[in-house]
Amino acid sequence: MTTHQTRFKFTQASLKALPDNDSNARSTDKEYSDKEISNLKLLVGKSGQKRYLLRYSIHSKKRSITLGNFPEIEVSDVRKIARKHITLIASGIDPKQERENHKQMPTLDQFFNESYFPFIKQKKRSFKHDVQRYTDYVSKRFGSTPYDEVKAINIQRLQMGMLSGDGFIKAYAPQRVIGH
Repeated sequence: MTTHQTRFKFTQASLKALPDNDSNARSTDKEYSDKEISNLKLLVGKSGQKRYLLRYSIHSKKRSITLGNFPEIEVSDVRKIARKHITLIASGIDPKQERENHKQMPTLDQFFNESYFPFIKQKKRSFKHDVQRYTDYVSKRFGSTPYDEVKAINIQRLQMGMLSGDGFIKAYAPQRVIGH
């Protein structure tokens, strides 16, 4: 590879050998393109920082998403990430928008405290029991988990653990229904 070539097959060695962007250059970063995945880029800053970028178009808009920094992410791994994003884009899903949506997703604790708790406090006389159960059983396992990542299997395992006492101070005793 010659020093002026900006499109080549990325390898660990070739990316490591790239010089810093010229300090007198008009642009902050110098951009290189991978021959294997043409919209996969490597941007090299004046300080020598190197980051991967995927450029794409979706819904008639040009977009880009940062995939990580070199050398922390290896070329083979960043290509896998890029291919997953390209598959999403082909399906009409914008990976950058998905990332932004995920960042805005509340944790289960945030959802409970900001949405559910104010509702039950007004609607249920026994809301303190719900708060206690949430605090004792749910929050410890899933409180910091983004709301959209809690799956049915997680809830089933939590319920089984609550009933058996596995992983908790005491087993949860479900309310008895009188007359049944």
